[in-house]
Amino acid sequence: MQQAIFTTSCPSCGAPVEAHSASSVTLVCGYCHSTLLREDGSVRNLGLDAALVDDASPLQLGSGGRYQMRRFTLIGRLQVRYEAGAWNEWYILFDDGSTGWLSEAGDLYVLTRRAGQQPGPGDMPAFDEIEVSFTRVHYHQRPYLAADKRQAVLHRAGAEGELPFRLQADMPVQVVDCRSEQYFLTLDYGSGEAVPEVFAGETVALEALAPDNLRSDGRIRLKGTIRSSACPQCGGTVQWAQDVSSHVVCPSCSSQIELAGDDLRVAEAHNQRQQQQQRLTLQVGQVGNINGQSWQVMGIVVRQEWTADAAWRAFTPQGNPGMQGWEKGWWTEYLLYNRQQGWRWLVESEDGWQQSATLTQWPLLDGDNKPLSNGRRLPELYSYGGSVLFAAGAFYWQVREGDMNHYTDYQWGRGKLCAERSADELAWSRSQPVPYHQVAAWFGLTRHAAQTSATGKPVLPWILIVLFTLINLPAWLVILADGDFNGLTFLLSAAVYWLLWRPLAGGGDDDDEA
Repeated sequence: MQQAIFTTSCPSCGAPVEAHSASSVTLVCGYCHSTLLREDGSVRNLGLDAALVDDASPLQLGSGGRYQMRRFTLIGRLQVRYEAGAWNEWYILFDDGSTGWLSEAGDLYVLTRRAGQQPGPGDMPAFDEIEVSFTRVHYHQRPYLAADKRQAVLHRAGAEGELPFRLQADMPVQVVDCRSEQYFLTLDYGSGEAVPEVFAGETVALEALAPDNLRSDGRIRLKGTIRSSACPQCGGTVQWAQDVSSHVVCPSCSSQIELAGDDLRVAEAHNQRQQQQQRLTLQVGQVGNINGQSWQVMGIVVRQEWTADAAWRAFTPQGNPGMQGWEKGWWTEYLLYNRQQGWRWLVESEDGWQQSATLTQWPLLDGDNKPLSNGRRLPELYSYGGSVLFAAGAFYWQVREGDMNHYTDYQWGRGKLCAERSADELAWSRSQPVPYHQVAAWFGLTRHAAQTSATGKPVLPWILIVLFTLINLPAWLVILADGDFNGLTFLLSAAVYWLLWRPLAGGGDDDDEA
């Protein structure tokens, strides 16, 4: 690390405090966590406690690496926590004196630097004019699509080291992230500025930065270790991946639980056991062996399918996705976690099973925001909506009943690409079909889960009843015409119908469970 350009003593505890960047404004004492404002060659205590929640980040102040052949060092951190999640923003100092940011959110790292050419009035759209998935901005002749729009007040921001702005107790933020393949563009509107400050960069793999001086095993809590505790609302058991999950939905009472270090806080209580859980093929906490690696089911989301129009209507203030006649079907998403590979999804629907993963590098998009492959637009399959009907387990974002997304699927080889839109975020994922017997082998399932319709009633028995009737109808007509229809024929046919009817009458519930 470069030699400090400013050194003083903390006015609260007397410990030494240093600044390494000329642009640093806020300094945080490493001993008492006091937040100090640097001004006129001295520091002033702002009276804020900037203590961090201990997490499993492998990074620490003083960690270094290389980006585009330039050496950098981490000199500060802003730990952002708001109602929908949490992430780290590391303030980095390059050896040439320039600065940047390394964002760490789960397993995603993004490195950005302040753009050399900042926009003037009218060069960028106003914050209120930006629409996620539609608004395009241009930077260095590259088109970017608005992917994430956040307006929030950060009530629990923690910090350490030095930062280039004044840290406030309740800090308002208005930020838009725009994406183009692996490239990132962040528009920071601060607390409501008309012209944003622009930061440009890209997604990066941590190992590609050749990091050094990382936290030692003795100082870091093992990221991804599966923890369990009692729900503070009902006492039921909840499980989560330590320092990776940020929210838990209790499978017993459906309470929303916020994770803060080792503390569990009830964010929203439902106090109602969900009947849907009894029909799930996999359960929270279940472990599968996929290609020799252990994957655990951390969260489950059951989604109600809607028309695409219903999803768009739900994003408007007057939207009402509960209107009759919009429901189309259902599907279930099982969120899997592996400490080395991160997050994956298994999706169960009436069409079968799929493996899915969120793309850190987006597909190339044309002028209509459609994905391209080898210069040709991928065939569009269908668009639809999906709202959360039921959720249980741990997630790296907050899942609420009724949350609505809009989906557009595109053919991609044997699989598909999917653009998933919410009111303030756009993400891309890639899916591949997987046969049920493979899922059964991974998780040690012994019986096939019954196919079900959107209403939760089994579909397969109806198919078998129709087939049995069509196959035997000609023979029955011949027997009736000859007058040979007897009691044994009637009993055998009735027995078959009864066996096929049992799941529809509720007698097959046990067979639905894996």
